[in-house]
Amino acid sequence: MTKKSSTIREAVKPKSKKVTKVKAKSPTVPVKKIVRRTKSVLSTRESQTVEQQLAQREDELAILNSVGEAMAKTLDVKTVTRIVGDKVRDIFFQSAGVSIMLLNAQTNMIHVHYEYDEGEGGYVDYIEPFPLGKGLTTKVIQSRQPLLFNTAKEQSASGAYIAPELLEQGSGVISESMVMVPIIVSDKV
Repeated sequence: MTKKSSTIREAVKPKSKKVTKVKAKSPTVPVKKIVRRTKSVLSTRESQTVEQQLAQREDELAILNSVGEAMAKTLDVKTVTRIVGDKVRDIFFQSAGVSIMLLNAQTNMIHVHYEYDEGEGGYVDYIEPFPLGKGLTTKVIQSRQPLLFNTAKEQSASGAYIAPELLEQGSGVISESMVMVPIIVSDKV
């Protein structure tokens, strides 16, 4: 028995104090497969982007078609702007507020032809025309460039105009964020 135990001891006894690291084999994937997978992911992303762009163009065409239909039925600006405004709200996921303002170049007055404000209970039809030169709308018309505001404070600092009727009859709540875009037709804003 002793002999066996000494043999076991010798077998168990480390022969050196070296530490041997054993690396576990990881599954190797050939470079070609990685490249194919990467290309597949990229092409999926690219196709999603293309699909999103197509969906956006379809929405834009739907607006144009609606405008065309409205104009074919009537030349009433109020009706056309109502249809366009509602479509814009639909595209922007039932936006809380949309306005369409048009400049009368002969009188230099800005007319609010469409105003939808969820905070005011929906359609707002009591805003009077105001002169070119007041507010952010004038900046958009004169610069022919869009404006983006993230806070009401930014709007105020940039010269926002709030119609007195809106202050008197409205809730007093001002949207924090706003995008204003010029409508340019035949090189006229």
